[in-house]
Amino acid sequence: MKKIDPYEEVLKFYELLTDKTLNREAFKDALRETVTPEEIEVYFLVPAIGNVTYDKLESLADKKNINRERLQSSLEKLAREGFILAYKTQKGRAFERSHVAHMSEQQVRKQEDTVRRKVYAEWWNASGEGKTRPLSKTPYYRVVPVEAALSHSPATRKIDIDVPVPDPRAVLPLDVISKMVATRSVIGVAECTCRKTQKVIGKGCEHPLETCFVFDHVAETLIDAGIARKLDYAEALRILGECNAAGLVHNIDNAEGEFTSLCNCCPCSCVLFKTVGRGATNTMAKSRYIASLDTSKCRGIGACASICPAHAITMNGDRASLDQSKCVGCGKCVVSCTSGAVKLVKREKEPKMYSTYKSLWSHIAYEAFVEKTLNKITGKSTSSIGNNGETDKKVT
Repeated sequence: MKKIDPYEEVLKFYELLTDKTLNREAFKDALRETVTPEEIEVYFLVPAIGNVTYDKLESLADKKNINRERLQSSLEKLAREGFILAYKTQKGRAFERSHVAHMSEQQVRKQEDTVRRKVYAEWWNASGEGKTRPLSKTPYYRVVPVEAALSHSPATRKIDIDVPVPDPRAVLPLDVISKMVATRSVIGVAECTCRKTQKVIGKGCEHPLETCFVFDHVAETLIDAGIARKLDYAEALRILGECNAAGLVHNIDNAEGEFTSLCNCCPCSCVLFKTVGRGATNTMAKSRYIASLDTSKCRGIGACASICPAHAITMNGDRASLDQSKCVGCGKCVVSCTSGAVKLVKREKEPKMYSTYKSLWSHIAYEAFVEKTLNKITGKSTSSIGNNGETDKKVT
């Protein structure tokens, strides 16, 4: 009977959501340096979908002749290394298996300069360069506009966090980042994986590093692992203000109510922006808003074109030109324009979002399963990239 390679089994699970892993042997070597076969045995006791409480894991461990000491130490190690999430629930401590992106993020964020860290960073970078791709069609993140852009008031250079919103019928709480953060029970912040990745592989930009927010059970796991630090609401708002001032774009889980992370992205390092730049629509959904340009008010300053992360605005002589098909609806152009020539308006066709984080990822897993199955049957990829179902418009 052929002996099963536990590291190959982990990699097969990770590849359920992506089309392939570059340098598979190097990746498996990195896994070998990260966890032991005994720890992987405990890893596969944790369900791939949903969570399991510690008492149920004890019962499963008994059937595998895994003693309590080994079970406990393995769970602690797996959570610390990013292979599982561990957090408190009303029924006690719970555990769930994480996907490859979460594990790689946790490894890249470590401070040790190791070969395995570089392997994980190269995996992360490959997804941004299009060398690998997610198999699902549903975007797992969505853009949330900067709040100052939602007021539709004449913009100033000062970017505030909790600006008053004049029309609550048009602007929902799911559009207002400060109100979303206020609903979280645990808030943490970690270094940006994308910028850390670029630095690990010898590139990188000068944007702030500590800009990735995590919430609730994911925050608990990363704080316990020493990857994130715990924040109160006031400090979270302060960091969000710094992100706005640096021109970073809010990206949050593509769900209305339950969400676990908030990234503040730059086009120079962000994997999401790089995939969108190649035409992908299955990574980052645009916000519910789109920029609208009144060329009669444009004074040709060019601040909007300079700050636009999607390169949707260019200068045509002394006037700005807006390509709405590229606009992600972040609102950076609105807060940079001192003449009031740009504003955000509701999109005619709103991007789809899911009610909870769990429903989002259940749908992503289902789509990936269907795609992988069809690929095996037909030998062809059925995934497509496009313009998110919107009509291309150019305002000059």
